[in-house]
Amino acid sequence: MSEGARHRRMATCIRLALLVAVFGSCQGCGHKDRTPPPAKPVAPAPGISIFADTPAGHDAAAAVQAARKSGPGAEAAYQTSLQKLRSNGPEAVNILVAGYRSTDPTDYGTRALLVEILAELRQPDALPALTAIARTPVPPPVRGRNHLLNPFVEESVIRVIAIRGIGTFAAGDRQAQDTLLELLGSNAAPVGEEAARALWTASAQMEDRARQEAIRARIPAGLRVDPERKLGPIAPRGANRALKAGPEKRTP
Repeated sequence: MSEGARHRRMATCIRLALLVAVFGSCQGCGHKDRTPPPAKPVAPAPGISIFADTPAGHDAAAAVQAARKSGPGAEAAYQTSLQKLRSNGPEAVNILVAGYRSTDPTDYGTRALLVEILAELRQPDALPALTAIARTPVPPPVRGRNHLLNPFVEESVIRVIAIRGIGTFAAGDRQAQDTLLELLGSNAAPVGEEAARALWTASAQMEDRARQEAIRARIPAGLRVDPERKLGPIAPRGANRALKAGPEKRTP
């Protein structure tokens, strides 16, 4: 795994662990299950059995392998492999989606990595697949189990990554905005919280001020978060200015 990808994944897991601790009783997302059907069997790419033996499949396999590496130069190598995968155009999206569908559902790490690569392509063709993944219901948390092994957490990580991918389009894409607004109502706390974060971040880049205000008004006050301060809240308009400064640092 590349250093950048590992840092992103670590931040996601930490935030989700905090959310699970606070919202441990929340249930899975109430949306209708729109999980795509399993992909048809394809000839595997060398070394990665989930990809077709095509140029795009080889590039996807190379991107996965690069993303799993660490150490000096790993991030640069990953970015190079990602750019090569992008050069396949829409086929890059198709090959990653097919790989995601054919991956063992319990192989959470591979599924999360494939969604992250799909999101990092930043290709509009990836938006429908990211939307379908983000809308797929999250299983309810299982009490008494280690949260790091709980399907609720593992599946929430995948949804959060998909939502972040949707968020990269949200500044100027109405469909992405509407999807994130819909996900605000998810019963799975990590999904709603990440949708709020993505919307708030995207709204700062919107040229249509009326649309920006309308979107921000839809975000519940408790979910208006500052992307630079992780879980810290952003005070609503007109609130006490002291709230905007965040919590005071404690002195030893």
